[in-house]
Amino acid sequence: MDSKCAVQLLRREGDVNRHSAVLRRFQALLSRDWQVFISHIYREGNYCDDYISSRGHSMSFGLHKFPITDPSLCNWILYDIQGISEPRLVVNEG
Repeated sequence: MDSKCAVQLLRREGDVNRHSAVLRRFQALLSRDWQVFISHIYREGNYCDDYISSRGHSMSFGLHKFPITDPSLCNWILYDIQGISEPRLVVNEG
């Protein structure tokens, strides 16, 4: 997941505040009999997700498929496969 806040909300049990309907549905999925790991990954560590999510902001609501032949997506897939990332300064907020 790209959103640290979303990860923190999903890990909470009980208090799910104003997003409760969506979070309850995710928490119900997470509580099934399977292993699921949720972690925060900075966008520099997952270029494909960052590319797709940034494109999604300008699209209408609904299901959209991205062709694997999209030149930009192909480059980001290659970067992710090779483990190429950019350095990022992270300031500890705690």
